[in-house]
Amino acid sequence: MEPSPYEQRVLREIHEWHHQKPSWLRQKIRGIHQPLKTLSRKITEIPAVEWTLENLVGGLVDCTNEIAQDSSSIEAILKSFQAKGYDVHSKTEIASLDLEAIDDVLSGLDLRYQSLTAVHGAVSGFAGFPGLVADIIALVGLNLRATGQIALCCGYDIRLPSEREYALHILVLPLFRWVYRF
Repeated sequence: MEPSPYEQRVLREIHEWHHQKPSWLRQKIRGIHQPLKTLSRKITEIPAVEWTLENLVGGLVDCTNEIAQDSSSIEAILKSFQAKGYDVHSKTEIASLDLEAIDDVLSGLDLRYQSLTAVHGAVSGFAGFPGLVADIIALVGLNLRATGQIALCCGYDIRLPSEREYALHILVLPLFRWVYRF
């Protein structure tokens, strides 16, 4: 199937964004990146630190992912499409829509999560250092929920374990790209 003119435009925009020159900030960060990378490697060489990170933090993130994805429902997403005038009754029908329709339904979702994150940041700032672990878990949860809602709006079944794992990878991949890009 040939991409629509809207989808072709979006693909061009993504290509341009992906191939843009690094900003001045990114260039400055490159100077401090290597020492931070070396420090993180040294920290993980401390006995039990790597195990703790993999098991404790990994377990918390997996649990947070399950909760975040369980809080999103295909029924609510279908109602969102129907409220915007799209005659869809299943995730399969959503997947067959043009990207423009999906973007129409997704419009405003970014502001919703930016607002939630801002409120979360203010509360976490008030809690200070003791609230750091809860802060990280809540922030990861918000990001995972947003990822799950976007997946549902694109016709993916976030209830499937493989889709939940994919949602988790969406958050992890940019981190690794950022670390290894410099």
